[in-house]
Amino acid sequence: MCVICIHPAGVSLPDRDDLTAMNRKNPDGIGIFAETEGGEAVVKTFLRFSDFYDFYVKNVTEGTFFILHNRIGTSGTRDLRNCHPFPFIDDAGRQWFLFHNGIVNSYAEPSSSLCDTAHIAEAMYGNSADEVRSALEELSAATGSRFVAVSPGGNYTHGVKNDLISAGTFFRLRGNIYSNLYWCGGLG
Repeated sequence: MCVICIHPAGVSLPDRDDLTAMNRKNPDGIGIFAETEGGEAVVKTFLRFSDFYDFYVKNVTEGTFFILHNRIGTSGTRDLRNCHPFPFIDDAGRQWFLFHNGIVNSYAEPSSSLCDTAHIAEAMYGNSADEVRSALEELSAATGSRFVAVSPGGNYTHGVKNDLISAGTFFRLRGNIYSNLYWCGGLG
């Protein structure tokens, strides 16, 4: 099962042991959306943990808000095209990035090289933020999946972006927010 980690600005960073454990259970790619205190957003994807960790050590601080996704391939090919996040544009022209933990079979097209989340992001194009929230909540309720969509820029409350949509159950561990804790032997 994939894992999403939301790091609110100002809390302790996941350490190398946590990052390694997440990747060990989900080895098919890593994606990160990181936004500095100045509002600069960076989106990167990696197939190798060592490449991700080099980026992480050089670019991420406790003051950085980020969302991290470790993928286990359940649909689509195991390559960079299927590493989260997936971009989409809302009806107001704002860019968003979608992260997903779970499986939505109705979007997992067997003949497609793209994963279910890529197809879900395609379906979000042109919708309002409220329509995206509603769609992700419905998909979460129907499948047990967890979703996060984030838009660069905007304001923060308690270190978390206000321009963030989440659907499903999330767990706190040492200040960070996770879509599951299977990677560390905890809840899911």
